[in-house]
Amino acid sequence: LHAHFIQMKIEEQIYLDYDDVLLKPKRSELGSRQEVNLIREYHFKHSPRVLKGTGIIAANMSTIGNFNMAKMMAKYGMFAALHKFHELKDIINFYDNCNETEYSHTFYTVGINLEDYEKLEWLFTHFGDNMPNILIDCANAYSKKAVEFLKGIRKFYPFSIIMAGNIASSEMTQELLLSGADLVKIGIGPGRNCDTRIITGCGVPQLSAIIECADSAHGIPRGKICGDGGVKTIGDLCKSFAAGADFIMCGSLLAGTDLCEGEWVERDGKKYLVHYGMASKHAQLKYYGEMKEYRASEGEVTEIEYKGTTEDLLKEICGGLRSCCTYIGANSIKEIPKCATFIKVNRIK
Repeated sequence: LHAHFIQMKIEEQIYLDYDDVLLKPKRSELGSRQEVNLIREYHFKHSPRVLKGTGIIAANMSTIGNFNMAKMMAKYGMFAALHKFHELKDIINFYDNCNETEYSHTFYTVGINLEDYEKLEWLFTHFGDNMPNILIDCANAYSKKAVEFLKGIRKFYPFSIIMAGNIASSEMTQELLLSGADLVKIGIGPGRNCDTRIITGCGVPQLSAIIECADSAHGIPRGKICGDGGVKTIGDLCKSFAAGADFIMCGSLLAGTDLCEGEWVERDGKKYLVHYGMASKHAQLKYYGEMKEYRASEGEVTEIEYKGTTEDLLKEICGGLRSCCTYIGANSIKEIPKCATFIKVNRIK
């Protein structure tokens, strides 16, 4: 028993979520929010492609990651990750008919199974070296299988920007970048509809995970990360950029806007979107027809009241980011981490 406790490791550092901090205002030379540059240029470790945008990505959830959402995100210099349950013919039709900005601002999502590999081969027969950008998405990218899959995809699709995840620690951030990822997706359990922390006891508070993984990624030339999950407000987006995130994936923040797809229900004169985590039993039954015996449901099903148009929310996001920059003295999104000072607070609403 004594030997067991000697081997146990406990990290004494306190890890933080978005609600644990605020950004401290500072003197600013900016005369107006209009002076803030929301667009930055991204260069990557492996892909020769260059992206320009805000870094905000619509999540690859089945209610969020659709074609209309992708087009609207691109209009505002934002990005989208298409969910992996689209028919391949619809994927090809989308890419064949979208403009250059929409094409470059969109990621096609795959898992790490043979079927996913075959889907990419099928797309390659149509697109060749103009293959879309790729998101390799699995709940636990710490596995050897995920790393080997990533290496194979990088080898065969050298021009695509490849995002891979999810992980939440520095050593695995470098592992994925060195194995072929241009972007590493950070987040284990922070999502609104994710129960991973409850079911497994595993996870890292998202703000600290981003700080740690960004520091690790930025130690590699052109290494980049994408924070995924836990963003409940526009202020959380600002905090995520301040923590070092190059990109930020949003699910529940966009959920409930008019471009979301899925089941809408009406109650007492109000409209609600049925929103669920992709690891939930609901999603497993909907897209795979069963819940495997060896799996536990790691997602919730919630109803989100209609918020209005996606476009209005995107305008509000841009306004919030500009305002944040004026408060902390940053001329652009890229400068937010350099200008930011976090203060720890009692948890805010």
